[in-house]
Amino acid sequence: MKYVVAHRGLSSKAPENTLESFDLAVSTGSKYIEFDVHLSKDNEVVIIHDDTVDRTSNGEGKVNSKSLEELKKLEFGSWFSNNYTGAKIPLLKDVLNKYRDISFVIEIKGDQEHLVQKVMEIIKSNKYWKEKLLKSENDEPNIIFCSFLPNQIIKLRKYSSDIVIGFLVKSISQDVLEFSSKLKLDGIFPYYKLLNSKTIAMLSGYMVSCWGFERLEDVGKLLDLDVDAITVAVSYTHLTLPTKA
Repeated sequence: MKYVVAHRGLSSKAPENTLESFDLAVSTGSKYIEFDVHLSKDNEVVIIHDDTVDRTSNGEGKVNSKSLEELKKLEFGSWFSNNYTGAKIPLLKDVLNKYRDISFVIEIKGDQEHLVQKVMEIIKSNKYWKEKLLKSENDEPNIIFCSFLPNQIIKLRKYSSDIVIGFLVKSISQDVLEFSSKLKLDGIFPYYKLLNSKTIAMLSGYMVSCWGFERLEDVGKLLDLDVDAITVAVSYTHLTLPTKA
């Protein structure tokens, strides 16, 4: 195990995909934060998991049907707890401006045609994160991109052969392996229940980061497998990780 990824921030303790959740993840020692991106109606890159605002705000409707001004008027905290009333939807550029000594896993959640392009433009416009975008042979990646959507994975790889990309999957099939090989992907990120000694062997040569944990005790079952990362919603300090030789 190399690292633990904070799923949408410390989303067991604060509303997911908010600055409040990211701050808690940082304060409890997380080295990686995962979040999801969509485009607003006016092509601003916002951080939210669902394609609608219904579940995590006091509003209704598709994210891509609302302008940034409309999204900013919504409140994204009280659905989780009244302690977080007033939380706002973050912009990608604001997150990049706020955090430094942390790494990101950015899931391309939306299927909008220009989402990947806009994400890259924002990263490259940030002097600090622009230097962290590409792979480094000597360091763990500072930015990992991932998606369930093959068309977005293709766009990511077309953008550059030197960015780190993982394919999020709900099955480990020959099609997945062939697609990943063809695009020279860095990682395959499966649902955790798919992993065992046989499937780990099938994924040899890829970064393996698993997700979907519902209970902390489920994490323990994966610690003996040679995975590179786990994505969880609990504090980094709640996990006892094996030491790499």
